[in-house]
Amino acid sequence: PPAVAQSSLAIGNEWLDVVISHVDSVKSFCVQLCQNYAVFKKLTAEISAAAASSGPIQQALQEGHLCLALYQDVWYRGQVTRVDTSDRYQILFVDFGNTEVVAAASLRPIEQWMCVLRQQSVRCSLVGAATVSNHPAAAAVLNSYMDKGAVLVAQVTQRDLTGRYFVNLVDTVSQPTNDVGVLQTIRSGFTMIGAPAASRANVAAPIAPTPAATSSAATSSAATSSAVAASRAAPAVSSAMQSYTHPRVVHGVAHPCLVTHCESPSEIYITLDSMQQSLDALMAELEQAT
Repeated sequence: PPAVAQSSLAIGNEWLDVVISHVDSVKSFCVQLCQNYAVFKKLTAEISAAAASSGPIQQALQEGHLCLALYQDVWYRGQVTRVDTSDRYQILFVDFGNTEVVAAASLRPIEQWMCVLRQQSVRCSLVGAATVSNHPAAAAVLNSYMDKGAVLVAQVTQRDLTGRYFVNLVDTVSQPTNDVGVLQTIRSGFTMIGAPAASRANVAAPIAPTPAATSSAATSSAATSSAVAASRAAPAVSSAMQSYTHPRVVHGVAHPCLVTHCESPSEIYITLDSMQQSLDALMAELEQAT
């Protein structure tokens, strides 16, 4: 049967532009990588066109089966997590992270080409979430960022055995006043959402997001992504914090490349063809500098 691979996040010093797509709590929420948005938007449009001309699923689905599920007139990739009745299923929207009960009449079979792109939702937990006592208030902060479609920056510190990533989330644009985290400046214009502050006032309980809401939020975030990148273009960083970052590539998409080093059959290094012009320019600058 068709399968959709899970996305992964780089662990370490790399900073990843993300939008929040679903929130259960500060210990369990989902993010989408902004770098994949254009490819994901194109795939969603192609899936919707294909689903509109196909008929309902004929055979009964079982837990773990993939399908297409209709939500607010848009078709999304889904996975059955529970069979409620013969004509109602609990569906996990794999590109967002939320779960909804969907009637069988609103499900369509999924084809292999629809599964090439990896799942866009990545399950995360805030670093230090174990020390947050007011989880509803903390989750409401994450929901507020999701509702605004705000582009945040994620730094991943570790991954547990369940596949959940522990992240620091950074707001590069504003200084939020209703969060339950200590605001710690770590770069020029960067604010970390981390451990709790006892003096923070409670805010409203989180509202359950939907695929349609997060899709529109992602559209807004994509439009502001370049502005966010510009705001971080030349941050004031101490020499101790300077580091190289890995190039960002879209999972599930072929990228022309050149193998530059082979450590072993399981560890090779490549240079993307799309980066060659920038690399040549950098090498020219280095030669002039020396």
